[in-house]
Amino acid sequence: MGENTKESMKISYWKKMIFGCLVFSLIPIFSATAAAKTTIKSAVKKTTPIAYKQPVRDPNVEDFIPEQNMFASAVVIDAATNKELYAFKPTKKWPAASLTKLMTALVFVEKRPSWNTVVKLSKADEVGGGRLRLAVGSRFTVRDAFYSSLVGSANNATMALARSTGYSKKGFLNLMNKKAKAIGMTSSSYADPSGMEPTNIITARDMVKLMRASFAYSEIQKAASTGTYKFTAKNPTVQKTILTTDKLKGQTDLRILGAKTGFLYESEYNFVMKVRPENQTGKDLYVVVLGAPTKQGSFQAAESLAKWALRAYKWN
Repeated sequence: MGENTKESMKISYWKKMIFGCLVFSLIPIFSATAAAKTTIKSAVKKTTPIAYKQPVRDPNVEDFIPEQNMFASAVVIDAATNKELYAFKPTKKWPAASLTKLMTALVFVEKRPSWNTVVKLSKADEVGGGRLRLAVGSRFTVRDAFYSSLVGSANNATMALARSTGYSKKGFLNLMNKKAKAIGMTSSSYADPSGMEPTNIITARDMVKLMRASFAYSEIQKAASTGTYKFTAKNPTVQKTILTTDKLKGQTDLRILGAKTGFLYESEYNFVMKVRPENQTGKDLYVVVLGAPTKQGSFQAAESLAKWALRAYKWN
């Protein structure tokens, strides 16, 4: 056998050995990959969507017929399924008034504020209407401004809150309108952060979208369900107690998870709330009432609609 032939046989032998080692070394990798794929498939198979109870209309309960001029527009929506349980002119465009403050709060919270930042009340914040009764130059935290806005519906506190983000009024309004578009408020637009401008326009259906988006933040839902908020302003030092404008709170057997009022002469009385039956879960409702002729009427209409929906539908 020639030298060349022997050398070729040696090379062939070592090639086979190297190939064999590579194959055996890759077996654990292929096995681990296969196991991982099996685990992932198993996990995917085990993941199932949450099955919410569906509200089903009870034919034995009569339809809700509003009294004459009870409101201009209204809706009731099941929070879990987004099913519309009641609607009266739900796409009618209407002045938002202080319901605007929910959008201001949403934009503010999404800027991840430092809650202890101190803001100084300025003359430009005084836009009229309901206000925090403090002198220009008074200092308080953005948390105090936030609660004064949502609990007491103070316009000057709301303007100070928006200004604390560092944006100009125009810049902040751009953010509000972008956010409205992003969450599907296709028929709404904003002209000022406080709600004093009657050109802040919403619809009842759009307000449900805003409640859903804003109440998803615990800070907003907590403030919108607070009855009393206390703080101390500086320069000069003044003790302040802010009472909620939601007079339905504490006067109903419904549990109010969040609410906001609004009033202008152009809008009359607006009221929105998220509620559930006391000591029950799975029946959360969004209720919107726009254009009630009286403040008490807006609360009564919202409560009546919520209680009617809870009677008229069964959650199966």
